Amino acid sequence: VLWHKKFPMLIMTRGGSKTFMLAVYALLRALLHQGSKIVVMGAGFRQAKHVFRYIEELCDASPLLQEAIGHDGGVKWGSDTVSIKIGTSTIRGLPIGDGSKVRGERATHLLADEFASIPESIFDHAVAPFTSVGLDPAAKANMMTFVERLRTMGASESLLQSIEASFGIGNQIVYSGSACHVGNHFGKRYGVAKMIIQSGGDRE
Repeated sequence: VLWHKKFPMLIMTRGGSKTFMLAVYALLRALLHQGSKIVVMGAGFRQAKHVFRYIEELCDASPLLQEAIGHDGGVKWGSDTVSIKIGTSTIRGLPIGDGSKVRGERATHLLADEFASIPESIFDHAVAPFTSVGLDPAAKANMMTFVERLRTMGASESLLQSIEASFGIGNQIVYSGSACHVGNHFGKRYGVAKMIIQSGGDRE
């Protein structure tokens, strides 16, 4: 689910290894999709640090990751940021604060851990726009034009879908956290997603 969906949700109990899963996913995405810009955020900078502690442990235990990191030195800890470079990909952990310090950041993959604790207004106005610009907008536009041309020529939908899939899912936001009350913004987003899935694509 994490690999193929644009807006996946990880809703699990406390102690269900959500943070560890995000660390594994971030490393795999950075390693296998070179050029990725992955940002990890939580309600506090402490939550992003938890993800990076797992990333550091995984890198220390993996000769393959150590080779990919090369001379970049692994996880780099700062007072208000933490990061690691894997080839041409980067993974960064940022503090959300009031949103003012993170405006203008860009990401191909945004991992929001403990989403229920992140203020909704700050996330929607300062954080979510991270993913508004694609890694290669020109290539994406050319691909869409190519697919539309094939569609006018009568190409099958299965062929068109396979072509689109080969270009990846585009920018992604991963919502992760423990279950909360339905009035919380995480609960509301879950309700909307569930309704869309259960509709089976029926617009009405």
